[in-house]
Amino acid sequence: MAVPGRARSATIGVLAYGLALGVGELVAGILTEAGSPLIAVGDQAIDLAPEGPRKFAIDTFGTADKPALVWGIVVVTLVVGGVLGTIGRRPERRAVPTVGLLAFGVVGGAATLAATDASPVAALAPSALGAAAGVVALRALFGAGAGSHEAGGGSYTQRSSRQSGFSLG
Repeated sequence: MAVPGRARSATIGVLAYGLALGVGELVAGILTEAGSPLIAVGDQAIDLAPEGPRKFAIDTFGTADKPALVWGIVVVTLVVGGVLGTIGRRPERRAVPTVGLLAFGVVGGAATLAATDASPVAALAPSALGAAAGVVALRALFGAGAGSHEAGGGSYTQRSSRQSGFSLG
């Protein structure tokens, strides 16, 4: 059974988590009443941060403290995606990056729900749809069924890049 390499698995994780962020922001832009999950998470981070780190950020970044925080959230999300993608490179650990994506979706949804007066559906939709897009990307890029362990049979199957329609290398 072929297992994707670490670099390919990390790239898959980064792409899936990046797609989740992008879809979440796109949906938030369409549902303008809900607001951005990234901004909502940033606001929650500011509200929950102790005074020392908050003052340090303001002193260091000045009026650019909020954009720096948002970029920091994006970078951390992508790094986590890469790490979890690497962990999930083996079929028996494929659930790890998926669970991570769902956890990020829950955090984004909860932050957006707390930050807005929008309906719960409008507040949760950006994060839920973003997480769903990320999960679909993970399954597609890792190959849903490619290298998956068949229950009870103990055998593995592998689809070629020609069968799956694409290849990352």
